[in-house]
Amino acid sequence: MNSINESLLSKHSDLKDALERIQDPEIPINIYQLGLIREVNLNENYQIDIKMTLTNPNCPVADALPEQLRIEVEKLDWVKKCTVSLTWEPAWSPNEILEEGKMILEVLGLDHVLKSGSKGFVQNKLTNLTFNKKHKN
Repeated sequence: MNSINESLLSKHSDLKDALERIQDPEIPINIYQLGLIREVNLNENYQIDIKMTLTNPNCPVADALPEQLRIEVEKLDWVKKCTVSLTWEPAWSPNEILEEGKMILEVLGLDHVLKSGSKGFVQNKLTNLTFNKKHKN
């Protein structure tokens, strides 16, 4: 693997770790495993744009959680700036919880969360990660 690919993989891993450090205040798993991250884009200036959703539009931390995420991502030494925006379409569904999150809920006896409000769609949120960095060979 060349150094450019190794660098991108390292950044992907760093970013995923940052996303996993933010916990949902009501459901005891992180926002990444909960499936709240819709899209992550990194541009050539190491600026990151994140689109996320919340489990409910009336969430009491609707203002605080995106800001907490922005601060956490900007702690990464290679990130120049991070912007986080909320999106409500499509509405979040328990089907979006990733497998590791589902296992955590089952172990904690909270697997009823997986059955409530299901809308029948599943998305793997971090597969939308795109690196727009152009590399010179």
